[in-house]
Amino acid sequence: MHMAKRERTPGRVTHVGAPRPAPRSTPMPADGLPCMCATLRAASRAVTRFYDERMAGSGLHVTQYTLLRVLAAAGPLEQGRLAGVLHADATTLSRAVVPLERQGLLARQDVPGDARRVRWAITPRGTRTLERAAPLWERAQADLRARLARGEWDVLRGLATRVAAEVSSDQ
Repeated sequence: MHMAKRERTPGRVTHVGAPRPAPRSTPMPADGLPCMCATLRAASRAVTRFYDERMAGSGLHVTQYTLLRVLAAAGPLEQGRLAGVLHADATTLSRAVVPLERQGLLARQDVPGDARRVRWAITPRGTRTLERAAPLWERAQADLRARLARGEWDVLRGLATRVAAEVSSDQ
């Protein structure tokens, strides 16, 4: 008796040469992605690319610019507080601060009385880098604002801020 050859993949067994079922897909609605999370993530990625392209000459990504700008305005912040201000988790924040520290743009400071906690401060070199990047960031802001209809900028910013606050309060 001849047995069909089987191929194992995690979670399922298929027969070699057997037609695979077509993947199930949800048709894309004409007005965008069917999930608010997916829609916001797509918008976030597109806007991040938009800013990064315009800020390329600064040596900073917009996310790094934002982090430096927060520390320049607020002064040194403990890592947990900085993560909260940026609405970032600890892993994301760690990936962001390490290259900035290596470049000498941020300085790690110990928190007296607790060796497990760390505080981040912008360095003089970080301040100079931020000042050089500011005109590129301002231009990106102006370019994006120009692409929106009158009044949409403030509405969009207000809605995004409100959504972030609403879902953050659930945690």
